[in-house]
Amino acid sequence: MAPYRPAPISQPAPGRFTQLVEAAKRGRLVLYLGAGISMAEPSCGPSGWDVANVLRPNVAQMLGVDEGDLAGLSLEELAQRVAEEDDERLETLRVRASEAADFLGITPNFGHEAVALLLREGVIKLISVNWDRGVEIAGLRVDVGIQGVASPQESIEIGHGLTVFKVHGCATRPPTLAITQREIDEPQGWAVGQVQGALADGIVAFVGLGTVGLYVREPIEDLVEAWGKEASSVLVADPVLSAAWEEALGGPEEAAKSHIESDADGFLDDLLRGLVLEALVMSEQQIRILPQEEGWVATMLKGFLELRKALGQANADGVIRWWRDGVSTGADGTPFGGEIEGSGSRGRQTVASGERYFEIVSRPAQPISEVERVGRHRIQQRYADGVYGDKKPVSAVVAGAIGRFPSEEAPTDISAGSTEMTDVAEGIEAIPIRFFAAEDGVRGRLAV
Repeated sequence: MAPYRPAPISQPAPGRFTQLVEAAKRGRLVLYLGAGISMAEPSCGPSGWDVANVLRPNVAQMLGVDEGDLAGLSLEELAQRVAEEDDERLETLRVRASEAADFLGITPNFGHEAVALLLREGVIKLISVNWDRGVEIAGLRVDVGIQGVASPQESIEIGHGLTVFKVHGCATRPPTLAITQREIDEPQGWAVGQVQGALADGIVAFVGLGTVGLYVREPIEDLVEAWGKEASSVLVADPVLSAAWEEALGGPEEAAKSHIESDADGFLDDLLRGLVLEALVMSEQQIRILPQEEGWVATMLKGFLELRKALGQANADGVIRWWRDGVSTGADGTPFGGEIEGSGSRGRQTVASGERYFEIVSRPAQPISEVERVGRHRIQQRYADGVYGDKKPVSAVVAGAIGRFPSEEAPTDISAGSTEMTDVAEGIEAIPIRFFAAEDGVRGRLAV
Protein backbone atom coordinates (compact mmCIF):
# COMPACT_ATOMS: atom_id res chain seq x y z
CA MET A 1 0.00 0.00 0.00
CA ALA A 2 1.40 3.39 -1.04
CA PRO A 3 1.37 6.50 1.15
CA TYR A 4 -1.92 8.39 1.10
CA ARG A 5 -2.50 10.86 -1.73
CA PRO A 6 -4.77 13.73 -0.63
CA ALA A 7 -7.66 14.88 -2.79
CA PRO A 8 -7.75 18.32 -4.46
CA ILE A 9 -9.62 21.17 -2.81
CA SER A 10 -12.08 21.16 -5.70
CA GLN A 11 -13.43 17.85 -4.35
CA PRO A 12 -15.87 18.84 -1.60
CA ALA A 13 -15.82 17.03 1.71
CA PRO A 14 -18.91 14.91 2.52
CA GLY A 15 -21.85 16.92 3.82
CA ARG A 16 -21.58 15.80 7.43
CA PHE A 17 -18.17 17.46 7.65
CA THR A 18 -20.02 20.78 7.79
CA GLN A 19 -20.87 19.89 11.39
CA LEU A 20 -17.25 19.02 12.12
CA VAL A 21 -15.96 22.25 10.57
CA GLU A 22 -18.38 24.31 12.63
CA ALA A 23 -17.32 22.51 15.80
CA ALA A 24 -13.66 23.06 14.92
CA LYS A 25 -14.23 26.79 14.34
CA ARG A 26 -15.78 27.08 17.82
CA GLY A 27 -13.00 25.11 19.50
CA ARG A 28 -15.41 22.24 20.16
CA LEU A 29 -13.82 19.35 18.28
CA VAL A 30 -11.86 16.55 19.99
CA LEU A 31 -10.07 13.89 17.93
CA TYR A 32 -9.40 10.58 19.68
CA LEU A 33 -6.77 8.73 17.68
CA GLY A 34 -6.31 4.99 17.52
CA ALA A 35 -4.71 2.30 15.39
CA GLY A 36 -5.42 3.66 11.95
CA ILE A 37 -3.29 6.76 12.11
CA SER A 38 0.00 5.03 12.96
CA MET A 39 -0.43 1.87 10.89
CA ALA A 40 -0.75 3.74 7.59
CA GLU A 41 2.20 4.10 5.19
CA PRO A 42 4.98 5.09 5.60
CA SER A 43 4.74 4.82 9.40
CA CYS A 44 3.75 1.14 9.40
CA GLY A 45 3.22 1.07 13.15
CA PRO A 46 2.85 -2.38 14.76
CA SER A 47 -0.41 -4.06 15.62
CA GLY A 48 -1.16 -5.23 19.13
CA TRP A 49 -0.31 -8.77 18.12
CA ASP A 50 3.00 -7.62 16.64
CA VAL A 51 3.99 -6.12 19.99
CA ALA A 52 2.78 -9.19 21.86
CA ASN A 53 4.77 -11.51 19.59
CA VAL A 54 7.95 -9.50 20.17
CA LEU A 55 7.43 -9.62 23.94
CA ARG A 56 6.38 -13.28 24.22
CA PRO A 57 9.94 -14.67 24.52
CA ASN A 58 10.79 -12.01 27.13
CA VAL A 59 7.73 -12.88 29.19
CA ALA A 60 8.49 -16.59 28.93
CA GLN A 61 11.99 -15.94 30.27
CA MET A 62 10.69 -13.72 33.08
CA LEU A 63 8.23 -16.37 34.23
CA GLY A 64 10.44 -19.40 33.60
CA VAL A 65 7.95 -21.07 31.28
CA ASP A 66 8.02 -22.34 27.70
CA GLU A 67 7.12 -19.79 25.06
CA GLY A 68 4.46 -22.19 23.81
CA ASP A 69 2.63 -21.82 27.14
CA LEU A 70 2.01 -18.16 26.22
CA ALA A 71 0.85 -18.78 22.65
CA GLY A 72 -2.20 -16.76 21.67
CA LEU A 73 -2.03 -14.32 24.60
CA SER A 74 -2.52 -10.64 23.80
CA LEU A 75 -0.26 -7.91 25.16
CA GLU A 76 -2.53 -7.13 28.07
CA GLU A 77 -2.91 -10.85 28.84
CA LEU A 78 0.86 -11.25 28.86
CA ALA A 79 1.17 -8.25 31.15
CA GLN A 80 -1.51 -9.69 33.43
CA ARG A 81 0.44 -12.96 33.76
CA VAL A 82 3.52 -10.99 34.78
CA ALA A 83 1.53 -8.83 37.21
CA GLU A 84 0.05 -11.93 38.89
CA GLU A 85 3.14 -14.14 38.98
CA ASP A 86 6.08 -11.74 39.29
CA ASP A 87 4.81 -8.20 39.80
CA GLU A 88 8.30 -6.77 40.29
CA ARG A 89 9.11 -7.53 36.66
CA LEU A 90 6.17 -5.50 35.32
CA GLU A 91 8.28 -2.33 35.04
CA THR A 92 10.89 -4.28 33.08
CA LEU A 93 8.13 -5.43 30.74
CA ARG A 94 7.12 -1.81 30.16
CA VAL A 95 10.67 -1.02 29.10
CA ARG A 96 10.70 -4.00 26.75
CA ALA A 97 7.33 -2.93 25.35
CA SER A 98 8.67 0.56 24.63
CA GLU A 99 11.44 -1.09 22.59
CA ALA A 100 9.22 -3.55 20.71
CA ALA A 101 9.09 -1.24 17.66
CA ASP A 102 10.61 2.05 16.58
CA PHE A 103 8.09 4.12 18.50
CA LEU A 104 10.57 6.95 19.08
CA GLY A 105 11.79 7.31 15.51
CA ILE A 106 8.60 6.45 13.62
CA THR A 107 8.29 8.12 10.22
CA PRO A 108 5.24 10.42 10.28
CA ASN A 109 2.60 9.79 7.65
CA PHE A 110 -0.05 12.03 6.12
CA GLY A 111 -2.39 11.58 9.09
CA HIS A 112 0.25 12.57 11.62
CA GLU A 113 1.09 15.72 9.68
CA ALA A 114 -2.58 16.57 9.14
CA VAL A 115 -3.17 16.36 12.88
CA ALA A 116 -0.14 18.57 13.53
CA LEU A 117 -1.52 21.17 11.10
CA LEU A 118 -4.92 21.08 12.79
CA LEU A 119 -3.32 21.51 16.20
CA ARG A 120 -1.27 24.42 14.89
CA GLU A 121 -4.44 26.10 13.67
CA GLY A 122 -6.03 25.67 17.10
CA VAL A 123 -9.12 23.91 15.76
CA ILE A 124 -8.86 20.58 17.62
CA LYS A 125 -8.06 19.04 20.97
CA LEU A 126 -6.15 15.78 20.60
CA ILE A 127 -6.24 12.47 22.48
CA SER A 128 -4.22 9.43 21.41
CA VAL A 129 -3.89 5.85 22.64
CA ASN A 130 -0.66 5.38 20.70
CA TRP A 131 2.75 5.16 22.33
CA ASP A 132 4.74 6.47 19.38
CA ARG A 133 5.97 10.01 18.65
CA GLY A 134 4.38 10.28 15.21
CA VAL A 135 2.40 13.42 16.01
CA GLU A 136 5.26 15.10 17.85
CA ILE A 137 7.73 14.44 15.00
CA ALA A 138 5.16 15.60 12.45
CA GLY A 139 4.91 18.85 14.41
CA LEU A 140 8.61 19.48 13.82
CA ARG A 141 8.01 18.99 10.10
CA VAL A 142 5.43 21.78 10.07
CA ASP A 143 7.44 24.08 12.33
CA VAL A 144 5.45 23.68 15.53
CA GLY A 145 6.31 22.11 18.85
CA ILE A 146 3.86 19.51 20.16
CA GLN A 147 4.21 18.08 23.64
CA GLY A 148 3.07 14.57 24.51
CA VAL A 149 1.30 14.45 27.88
CA ALA A 150 1.24 10.90 29.20
CA SER A 151 0.12 10.98 32.83
CA PRO A 152 -2.20 12.85 35.20
CA GLN A 153 0.81 14.57 36.77
CA GLU A 154 2.07 15.77 33.41
CA SER A 155 -1.39 17.07 32.59
CA ILE A 156 -1.21 19.27 35.69
CA GLU A 157 2.26 20.55 34.81
CA ILE A 158 1.68 21.40 31.15
CA GLY A 159 2.24 24.97 30.02
CA HIS A 160 0.51 26.79 27.21
CA GLY A 161 2.02 24.88 24.29
CA LEU A 162 0.30 22.48 21.92
CA THR A 163 -0.39 19.07 23.43
CA VAL A 164 -1.44 15.56 22.55
CA PHE A 165 -2.87 13.71 25.56
CA LYS A 166 -1.46 10.17 25.38
CA VAL A 167 -3.81 8.24 27.63
CA HIS A 168 -1.92 4.95 27.32
CA GLY A 169 1.48 6.48 27.85
CA CYS A 170 4.46 7.39 25.70
CA ALA A 171 7.39 5.19 24.72
CA THR A 172 9.79 7.97 25.70
CA ARG A 173 8.72 7.36 29.31
CA PRO A 174 8.18 3.58 29.79
CA PRO A 175 6.71 3.89 33.33
CA THR A 176 3.70 5.68 31.77
CA LEU A 177 2.78 2.78 29.45
CA ALA A 178 -0.58 1.16 30.17
CA ILE A 179 -0.17 -2.52 29.36
CA THR A 180 -2.57 -4.36 31.67
CA GLN A 181 -6.31 -4.19 31.06
CA ARG A 182 -6.88 -2.58 34.45
CA GLU A 183 -4.47 0.22 33.56
CA ILE A 184 -6.13 0.69 30.18
CA ASP A 185 -9.52 1.10 31.81
CA GLU A 186 -8.35 3.79 34.23
CA PRO A 187 -6.70 6.76 32.47
CA GLN A 188 -9.59 8.44 30.65
CA GLY A 189 -10.66 10.74 33.48
CA TRP A 190 -7.67 13.07 33.56
CA ALA A 191 -7.78 13.56 29.80
CA VAL A 192 -11.51 14.29 29.86
CA GLY A 193 -10.82 16.99 32.42
CA GLN A 194 -8.22 18.63 30.21
CA VAL A 195 -10.63 19.02 27.29
CA GLN A 196 -13.80 19.61 29.30
CA GLY A 197 -14.51 22.96 27.68
CA ALA A 198 -14.46 21.52 24.19
CA LEU A 199 -16.68 18.60 25.16
CA ALA A 200 -19.41 20.67 26.80
CA ASP A 201 -21.37 21.07 23.56
CA GLY A 202 -18.91 19.64 21.09
CA ILE A 203 -18.00 16.56 19.10
CA VAL A 204 -15.68 13.67 19.86
CA ALA A 205 -14.51 11.90 16.72
CA PHE A 206 -12.84 8.51 17.24
CA VAL A 207 -10.46 8.11 14.32
CA GLY A 208 -9.01 4.74 13.36
CA LEU A 209 -9.94 3.13 16.67
CA GLY A 210 -11.33 -0.35 16.17
CA THR A 211 -12.09 -2.93 18.84
CA VAL A 212 -8.38 -3.71 19.05
CA GLY A 213 -6.17 -0.67 19.44
CA LEU A 214 -2.68 -0.27 18.08
CA TYR A 215 -1.09 -1.94 21.10
CA VAL A 216 -3.88 -2.96 23.48
CA ARG A 217 -7.57 -3.84 23.49
CA GLU A 218 -9.84 -0.85 23.99
CA PRO A 219 -12.89 -0.93 26.29
CA ILE A 220 -15.20 0.57 23.68
CA GLU A 221 -18.32 0.82 25.86
CA ASP A 222 -16.33 2.54 28.61
CA LEU A 223 -14.94 5.04 26.09
CA VAL A 224 -18.41 5.97 24.89
CA GLU A 225 -19.59 6.38 28.48
CA ALA A 226 -16.55 8.46 29.48
CA TRP A 227 -16.51 10.72 26.44
CA GLY A 228 -20.00 10.56 24.98
CA LYS A 229 -21.79 11.86 28.06
CA GLU A 230 -19.65 15.01 27.93
CA ALA A 231 -20.22 15.72 24.24
CA SER A 232 -23.28 16.54 22.20
CA SER A 233 -22.16 14.15 19.47
CA VAL A 234 -19.92 11.09 19.06
CA LEU A 235 -18.61 10.08 15.64
CA VAL A 236 -16.54 7.05 14.69
CA ALA A 237 -14.33 7.14 11.58
CA ASP A 238 -13.34 3.65 10.48
CA PRO A 239 -13.72 1.74 7.20
CA VAL A 240 -15.94 -0.87 8.89
CA LEU A 241 -17.79 -0.32 12.16
CA SER A 242 -17.03 -3.19 14.52
CA ALA A 243 -19.66 -5.10 16.46
CA ALA A 244 -18.25 -3.61 19.67
CA TRP A 245 -18.85 -0.08 18.39
CA GLU A 246 -22.36 -0.94 17.22
CA GLU A 247 -23.24 -2.31 20.63
CA ALA A 248 -21.67 0.64 22.49
CA LEU A 249 -23.52 3.15 20.30
CA GLY A 250 -26.94 1.60 20.87
CA GLY A 251 -27.32 -0.95 18.10
CA PRO A 252 -26.77 -1.01 14.32
CA GLU A 253 -29.32 1.70 13.44
CA GLU A 254 -28.11 4.21 16.00
CA ALA A 255 -24.48 3.36 15.31
CA ALA A 256 -24.95 4.03 11.59
CA LYS A 257 -25.80 7.65 12.44
CA SER A 258 -22.42 8.05 14.11
CA HIS A 259 -20.35 6.12 11.58
CA ILE A 260 -18.08 7.87 9.05
CA GLU A 261 -16.93 5.21 6.60
CA SER A 262 -13.31 6.28 6.20
CA ASP A 263 -9.81 5.41 7.26
CA ALA A 264 -7.80 7.90 9.32
CA ASP A 265 -6.02 9.53 6.38
CA GLY A 266 -9.22 10.01 4.38
CA PHE A 267 -11.09 11.44 7.37
CA LEU A 268 -8.35 13.94 8.17
CA ASP A 269 -8.02 14.97 4.52
CA ASP A 270 -11.79 15.60 4.33
CA LEU A 271 -11.60 17.68 7.51
CA LEU A 272 -8.67 19.74 6.18
CA ARG A 273 -10.47 20.38 2.88
CA GLY A 274 -13.64 21.37 4.69
CA LEU A 275 -11.73 23.89 6.79
CA VAL A 276 -9.85 25.36 3.82
CA LEU A 277 -13.02 25.69 1.76
CA GLU A 278 -14.74 27.37 4.70
CA ALA A 279 -11.84 29.82 5.01
CA LEU A 280 -12.04 30.63 1.31
CA VAL A 281 -15.79 31.19 1.53
CA MET A 282 -15.36 33.50 4.51
CA SER A 283 -12.55 35.40 2.79
CA GLU A 284 -14.75 36.00 -0.25
CA GLN A 285 -17.57 37.14 2.02
CA GLN A 286 -15.29 39.67 3.70
CA ILE A 287 -14.40 41.14 0.32
CA ARG A 288 -18.02 41.32 -0.82
CA ILE A 289 -19.06 43.36 2.23
CA LEU A 290 -16.45 46.05 1.51
CA PRO A 291 -17.80 49.38 0.17
CA GLN A 292 -18.84 48.57 -3.37
CA GLU A 293 -18.47 52.18 -4.49
CA GLU A 294 -14.73 51.85 -4.08
CA GLY A 295 -13.35 50.90 -7.46
CA TRP A 296 -10.59 48.74 -6.02
CA VAL A 297 -13.08 46.33 -4.40
CA ALA A 298 -14.13 44.79 -7.71
CA THR A 299 -10.51 44.31 -8.67
CA MET A 300 -9.74 42.74 -5.29
CA LEU A 301 -12.63 40.30 -5.76
CA LYS A 302 -11.42 39.43 -9.24
CA GLY A 303 -7.96 38.69 -7.87
CA PHE A 304 -9.34 36.56 -5.05
CA LEU A 305 -11.50 34.51 -7.43
CA GLU A 306 -8.44 33.92 -9.60
CA LEU A 307 -6.55 32.75 -6.55
CA ARG A 308 -9.34 30.42 -5.50
CA LYS A 309 -9.50 28.93 -8.97
CA ALA A 310 -5.72 28.43 -8.96
CA LEU A 311 -5.94 26.55 -5.67
CA GLY A 312 -8.66 24.22 -6.92
CA GLN A 313 -6.29 21.37 -7.79
CA ALA A 314 -4.06 21.91 -4.79
CA ASN A 315 -4.26 19.76 -1.66
CA ALA A 316 -5.68 21.22 1.53
CA ASP A 317 -2.62 20.45 3.62
CA GLY A 318 -0.38 22.21 1.09
CA VAL A 319 -2.59 25.30 1.10
CA ILE A 320 -2.68 25.41 4.89
CA ARG A 321 1.11 25.17 5.01
CA TRP A 322 1.40 28.03 2.53
CA TRP A 323 -1.43 30.00 4.07
CA ARG A 324 -0.38 29.56 7.69
CA ASP A 325 2.10 32.42 7.69
CA GLY A 326 -0.71 34.92 7.30
CA VAL A 327 -4.40 35.62 7.43
CA SER A 328 -4.96 37.68 4.29
CA THR A 329 -5.12 36.15 0.81
CA GLY A 330 -6.62 38.74 -1.49
CA ALA A 331 -5.49 41.34 -3.94
CA ASP A 332 -5.78 44.90 -2.82
CA GLY A 333 -6.58 47.15 -5.69
CA THR A 334 -5.12 46.00 -8.99
CA PRO A 335 -4.89 42.67 -10.76
CA PHE A 336 -2.29 40.23 -9.55
CA GLY A 337 -0.43 40.81 -12.80
CA GLY A 338 -1.52 37.82 -14.81
CA GLU A 339 -3.04 34.40 -14.34
CA ILE A 340 -2.62 32.97 -10.83
CA GLU A 341 -1.34 29.43 -10.50
CA GLY A 342 -1.01 27.12 -7.52
CA SER A 343 1.55 24.36 -7.81
CA GLY A 344 3.39 21.86 -5.68
CA SER A 345 1.95 20.05 -2.71
CA ARG A 346 2.25 19.82 1.05
CA GLY A 347 5.31 21.75 2.23
CA ARG A 348 6.23 22.71 -1.36
CA GLN A 349 2.99 24.51 -2.19
CA THR A 350 3.45 27.80 -4.07
CA VAL A 351 1.11 30.48 -5.39
CA ALA A 352 2.37 32.71 -8.21
CA SER A 353 1.46 34.91 -11.11
CA GLY A 354 3.53 35.22 -14.26
CA GLU A 355 5.52 37.97 -12.55
CA ARG A 356 5.97 37.00 -8.89
CA TYR A 357 5.45 34.53 -6.07
CA PHE A 358 3.12 35.35 -3.19
CA GLU A 359 3.82 34.54 0.44
CA ILE A 360 2.06 35.48 3.67
CA VAL A 361 3.65 36.28 7.02
CA SER A 362 1.61 36.63 10.21
CA ARG A 363 3.17 37.44 13.56
CA PRO A 364 0.47 39.50 15.32
CA ALA A 365 1.70 42.33 17.53
CA GLN A 366 5.37 41.69 16.71
CA PRO A 367 7.63 44.46 15.36
CA ILE A 368 7.88 44.62 11.59
CA SER A 369 11.66 44.17 11.87
CA GLU A 370 11.18 40.78 13.54
CA VAL A 371 8.39 39.80 11.16
CA GLU A 372 10.57 40.66 8.20
CA ARG A 373 13.46 38.62 9.63
CA VAL A 374 11.24 35.56 10.14
CA GLY A 375 9.57 35.94 6.76
CA ARG A 376 12.84 36.46 4.94
CA HIS A 377 14.33 33.36 6.54
CA ARG A 378 11.37 31.22 5.44
CA ILE A 379 11.49 32.55 1.88
CA GLN A 380 15.24 32.02 1.69
CA GLN A 381 14.89 28.48 2.95
CA ARG A 382 12.16 27.68 0.44
CA TYR A 383 14.28 29.16 -2.33
CA ALA A 384 17.37 27.20 -1.26
CA ASP A 385 15.26 24.01 -1.12
CA GLY A 386 14.17 24.50 -4.72
CA VAL A 387 10.52 25.17 -3.92
CA TYR A 388 10.44 28.16 -6.28
CA GLY A 389 10.81 26.98 -9.84
CA ASP A 390 12.44 30.17 -11.08
CA LYS A 391 13.87 33.45 -9.83
CA LYS A 392 10.72 35.60 -9.92
CA PRO A 393 10.41 38.21 -7.16
CA VAL A 394 8.58 37.30 -3.96
CA SER A 395 5.85 39.56 -2.57
CA ALA A 396 5.15 38.90 1.13
CA VAL A 397 1.93 40.25 2.63
CA VAL A 398 2.22 40.85 6.37
CA ALA A 399 -0.77 40.62 8.72
CA GLY A 400 -0.90 42.15 12.19
CA ALA A 401 2.66 43.44 12.59
CA ILE A 402 3.65 46.69 14.33
CA GLY A 403 5.80 49.33 12.66
CA ARG A 404 6.25 51.30 9.47
CA PHE A 405 5.73 49.71 6.09
CA PRO A 406 6.52 51.06 2.62
CA SER A 407 4.70 54.18 1.53
CA GLU A 408 1.05 53.93 0.60
CA GLU A 409 2.14 55.21 -2.79
CA ALA A 410 4.28 52.15 -3.34
CA PRO A 411 4.42 51.14 -7.00
CA THR A 412 1.73 48.93 -8.46
CA ASP A 413 4.28 46.16 -8.88
CA ILE A 414 5.06 45.71 -5.21
CA SER A 415 8.12 43.67 -6.06
CA ALA A 416 9.81 46.79 -7.39
CA GLY A 417 12.41 48.55 -5.27
CA SER A 418 13.47 45.17 -3.98
CA THR A 419 15.21 44.12 -0.82
CA GLU A 420 17.46 41.31 -1.90
CA MET A 421 18.35 38.00 -0.32
CA THR A 422 21.83 38.08 1.14
CA ASP A 423 22.39 34.76 2.85
CA VAL A 424 21.14 32.04 0.56
CA ALA A 425 23.45 29.22 -0.37
CA GLU A 426 26.51 30.17 -2.41
CA GLY A 427 25.88 30.16 -6.11
CA ILE A 428 22.15 30.93 -5.87
CA GLU A 429 21.31 34.23 -7.48
CA ALA A 430 19.54 36.66 -5.16
CA ILE A 431 15.90 37.50 -5.88
CA PRO A 432 13.87 40.52 -4.75
CA ILE A 433 11.62 40.28 -1.68
CA ARG A 434 9.17 42.98 -0.59
CA PHE A 435 7.01 43.07 2.55
CA PHE A 436 3.65 44.88 2.63
CA ALA A 437 0.85 45.29 5.16
CA ALA A 438 -2.34 43.33 4.56
CA GLU A 439 -4.24 46.12 6.34
CA ASP A 440 -3.23 48.57 3.61
CA GLY A 441 -4.65 46.19 1.05
CA VAL A 442 -8.14 46.00 2.52
CA ARG A 443 -8.16 49.79 2.80
CA GLY A 444 -7.51 50.06 -0.91
CA ARG A 445 -4.17 51.76 -0.36
CA LEU A 446 -1.92 49.25 -2.01
CA ALA A 447 -1.77 47.35 -5.23
CA VAL A 448 -0.37 43.84 -5.15
